[in-house]
Amino acid sequence: MCNINSIDLQKLYIAFYGRPGDPSGINYWLTNAKNKLTLKEIANELSIQEEYTNYFTDERSLEFKINKL
Repeated sequence: MCNINSIDLQKLYIAFYGRPGDPSGINYWLTNAKNKLTLKEIANELSIQEEYTNYFTDERSLEFKINKL
């Protein structure tokens, strides 16, 4: 099993939301990672959150989305 740490999670927050993760959010995902949630599964969960989906609407080009990530 992959050992997920707060640095990994901060990278995901910056990639998806353009900001660092708040302490409660990081702690939430660290707890879930201990319950056998992988980094890929966390990334999938972050990608369906309203904060992300509101920013990356269908109106944005694929090129924009790729460059943002």
